[in-house]
Amino acid sequence: MRATAIDGSRARWVMRSKTPQKVLRRTRLGAEQGGSLLVAYNKRPTSLAGSLSPPGPRSRQGLAGTRQSAQTYVENQKRGSHQMKLQIAAAVLTLSLAGAAHAADAEHATDYVTIPLETTVKAPADVVWKKVGGFCDIGGWMHTTCVITSGGADVGAVRRIAGRVDEVLVSKTAWSYTYAQPKSPIDYHGTVEVRPDGKTQSKLIYTLVYDAAALKDPTPDGKAKDVAGRTKMFTGVLNTMKTIAETK
Repeated sequence: MRATAIDGSRARWVMRSKTPQKVLRRTRLGAEQGGSLLVAYNKRPTSLAGSLSPPGPRSRQGLAGTRQSAQTYVENQKRGSHQMKLQIAAAVLTLSLAGAAHAADAEHATDYVTIPLETTVKAPADVVWKKVGGFCDIGGWMHTTCVITSGGADVGAVRRIAGRVDEVLVSKTAWSYTYAQPKSPIDYHGTVEVRPDGKTQSKLIYTLVYDAAALKDPTPDGKAKDVAGRTKMFTGVLNTMKTIAETK
């Protein structure tokens, strides 16, 4: 119980408070004494011990839920961190493999060279082809030997030149054929072709294709020397073929 003195000229009653924490009780303690009116009011007792009392069932459930949420959060963070590490490792591995593949591609890069050669023959195309179009006629052009070791005159036939070079017939038309050297490190191919050029003459064409990157000397100078050597050699072959085709 607590008493408060209030000037009688200002107030005679103390109104009840609307706050639930403090209840004022109107109490007249007696007649005016010395121009003052004593009014008593009561507070709802506050217990420090009550504020520190153990939590009830609902409070314990709330604490348990909070702990569980915190534990779940930590586990999710750990799981996310682990997944991130796996993703980073996968990215690093992918980049490493890509780098290795790029290096391998660079090491095995190709550089195909084409050498097209032609000459004019004073004879119709069909006449020229009968004289120089046989798959083993190359022996006469290059002044060496040529033997068919497999097949006949169709695609898939194999000829051996100078007793050591094998070439396979990979395609054939009425007035052309293409051969390849399967054991060649430069993936060498050649095509012999005759094209009509009017009624009385024709074009004799010899085209070489090979991978210059696989030459023993793949430098620019080495490639240039190789092209020059093959051009000179097969220009001579074409001239020999021309002479044979024009001979009556």
